[in-house]
Amino acid sequence: MVCTKIGNTLCILIDTIRDVSIPDSQDLTIAILDEIDNNIKYGNIVYLHCFGGVGRTGVIVGCWLARHSYKDNSALTRLHELWKQCPKSLYRNSPETPDQEQYVINWKEP
Repeated sequence: MVCTKIGNTLCILIDTIRDVSIPDSQDLTIAILDEIDNNIKYGNIVYLHCFGGVGRTGVIVGCWLARHSYKDNSALTRLHELWKQCPKSLYRNSPETPDQEQYVINWKEP
């Protein structure tokens, strides 16, 4: 994960997750979610992205939604609603793969 801060905007590049894949560990997901939450807490804008801004980004956003009250399928449902605002949604899904979707559905923190 590469974090770059410019003013009050934090850019998080999710390069620690293989393309079209899911995080290798729960700890990695928690570390990314903690980075997002810590910056939001201090009033920073968080810009999260991977190479295409679709699959891995969708996994992390879905897990973040699950962390913040959207449980089970509701995190994925909300993510799909938000994704419809993106022009890419006309020809791509976020998350991209069944494994990525299942990761979001199953996401629970210890």
